[in-house]
Formats: sequence, structure tokens, C-alpha cells
Amino acid sequence: MTAIPTPIDEYLQTDFIAFDGERECSIRIGEQSAEFDALLLRYEVTGGVFITGWNPFSQLLHAWVNQHANARMAAHFVERGVPALPHVGRSTDGIWFEEGFFALGLTEKDGLAIATSFDQHAIVVVTFGGMAELQLT
Repeated sequence: MTAIPTPIDEYLQTDFIAFDGERECSIRIGEQSAEFDALLLRYEVTGGVFITGWNPFSQLLHAWVNQHANARMAAHFVERGVPALPHVGRSTDGIWFEEGFFALGLTEKDGLAIATSFDQHAIVVVTFGGMAELQLT
């Protein structure tokens, strides 16, 4: 298996993109976004969490393994009534990407617990009027 870069610098050089129907909302860590504020208002939540089941412990896995992990995560959100939009985290140099979710209304605490249970290193938290923040598990 090939390891995906895990230094914080790599997270800082990632575009986090949520897909809301035809709309794409993009943000980077340390940025504030009127686009995301509008998205949160549409769903009547104060924040959300970017999270993925892909590549646990930053180990590059086959697409079908990653898709299965994300399917399990999607089921987890459905069971708990958490609306989740599809998301892609993509390095700014275009070398790698990961698919996942922008879980609307999910708290940082719950996001970290889910990320930990899926062997993830981090989540990105977006709050209304705030900057996107990296939170390590």
C-alpha cells in the first residue's frame, strides 16, 4: 500500500468541495465562505463537517474498498438522520483526491468520533460565519 501524505501542510493545500445538486461550494482550511454560509442557511444548520471513509490511516486503498467504506458511512448518517452532501477533497496540485461527505449539522465532537471509528486522521469543520478548521482525531 502507498501512503497518502498526512502532514498538516497537505490538508492546508486541499480544496474541500461540497455538492448540493447543481451547486458546488468550495472552501480551504482557514477560509471563511459566504457560499458555505448560504448553504448552511438553506439547510437550517449552524455548521457541518467534511468527513470521509476513504484511505484509513492515509493508506491508499482500492476504489471498491473506499466506496464500501463510504457506503457504510452514508448508512451511518441515514440511521442517525444526519443529512450529508457528497464531497470531494482534492489537492490543489491535482495529484490526489478523496470522496466523502459534508455532514450538515454534525457537531465537531460527533464528527471526530465517527472519523476515529473509520480510522481517519482528521475532519474539517465549517461553522456559519467562521473559518474552516482542521480537527485532528
